[in-house]
Amino acid sequence: MVSYQDFRIRLQLLSPLGTRMTSDTLFGHLCWQVAYCQGPDGGAEFLRPFRQGQHPFVLSDAFPAGLLPKPPVPRTPSALARPEDYPQLKQWQKWPFLTVDDFLRLREDPSANVQPLPDPWQVAKIPHAAIDRRIDTTGTEAFAGQFFLTEVCYLPGKQIVDIYCRDFAHSLPALLQWLEQIGKTGFGRDKSLGFGQFRILSEEPWPHFSPLPGANAVISLSTLVPAKDDPTHGFWQLRVKHGFLGEQASANPFKRPMLQLEPGAIFACPDNIPPFLGRIVPGVAPGMPEAVQCGLALTVPCRQHELL
Repeated sequence: MVSYQDFRIRLQLLSPLGTRMTSDTLFGHLCWQVAYCQGPDGGAEFLRPFRQGQHPFVLSDAFPAGLLPKPPVPRTPSALARPEDYPQLKQWQKWPFLTVDDFLRLREDPSANVQPLPDPWQVAKIPHAAIDRRIDTTGTEAFAGQFFLTEVCYLPGKQIVDIYCRDFAHSLPALLQWLEQIGKTGFGRDKSLGFGQFRILSEEPWPHFSPLPGANAVISLSTLVPAKDDPTHGFWQLRVKHGFLGEQASANPFKRPMLQLEPGAIFACPDNIPPFLGRIVPGVAPGMPEAVQCGLALTVPCRQHELL
């Protein structure tokens, strides 16, 4: 059996995010940070065990503090017994999060009565003005030179997110060092404008995702690209990602579209509970053949839902 230890890393966002903190984008930033600190050879050495299937660690997406994704399992037919239950059913299907306590109860008892919560992330459009170089102003016409830049911002007063790490090779100290450096320079789109800055508030062992007696399914906490031998019987929500290369690979930054599974996907695993799912995807960018996309997902053992 593969040995590992789980940790929870808590971050405080110091500025809005231009890019959501998904596990694959976090991994990409780590690759670039290692390359900056240790050179191209260091970046290649960082990726080598991942390419070989000997993953030193697996990260989750970043979730609002105290929340975890709700598995997209349909409600049982009994939930439709009364017409007045229909609004509650719609709410259950639409709201994507659970409190950590409800998530842990649901993983032990698939029939537990838990209350989903709405998505606290908010998308804001910020107005900007472009200067007409011919007249050195925005112009006199209504809305001349104006455009909007979309950014992801968090609800006021709640600027804290949680990332979960499954450490297979005592990688946490180096990982925290790289994250600290990323937090100072910024994460994601428009970090040169001050977006995506954060600081590490705490890191602590997280024993609540440990093996569960009677577990026969897993819940993914990451952005997942399934591997060939991964389980297929379950429930999930899909996302098509049109990604971009970052940093010094901006000459031809476009990545090929990629089909991903959002966090919360649940799969039946009656024979074996894997500590992770997914794979490292090669050949994702024509402009940088050596680039890869991280499709690895941290999994939480759970007891199988009756609909699986």
